[in-house]
Amino acid sequence: MSTKTVRRLVERGELIAIRIGGQWRVDPRDLAAYLACHRTEPMDLDFGVQRIPPVLK
Repeated sequence: MSTKTVRRLVERGELIAIRIGGQWRVDPRDLAAYLACHRTEPMDLDFGVQRIPPVLK
């Protein structure tokens, strides 16, 4: 999934993004849930990006 696609999904409210410093990070659990609902084939969710630590409430 491209960065542009992820940005569009966040703007439409289909994915949750958290601002960390100057970057927006998508919650990996939310992304996994989104992909599970919208894809029929299994997909490796490791996009070669740094793992996002859980956000403390």
